[in-house]
Amino acid sequence: MANDISFESSHRVGYRNIFFEFFRYILTNVQKFENFWVEYSIRRNDGREEGKMIDR
Repeated sequence: MANDISFESSHRVGYRNIFFEFFRYILTNVQKFENFWVEYSIRRNDGREEGKMIDR
C-alpha cells in the first residue's frame, strides 16, 4: 500500500516537471518568435514607406 502511494506521488511530480519544462520552452520560443515577427513587420513597413515615396 505504501509503495503504491509513493509511486503515485512520484508519478505526479514527474508530470508536473514535464509540464513546467514544456511551458518554459513555449514561453522562450514565443519571445524569440515575437522578436522575429517585430523585426519582420518593421522591415516590411519600411519597404512600404519606400514604395510610397517612389510612387509620389
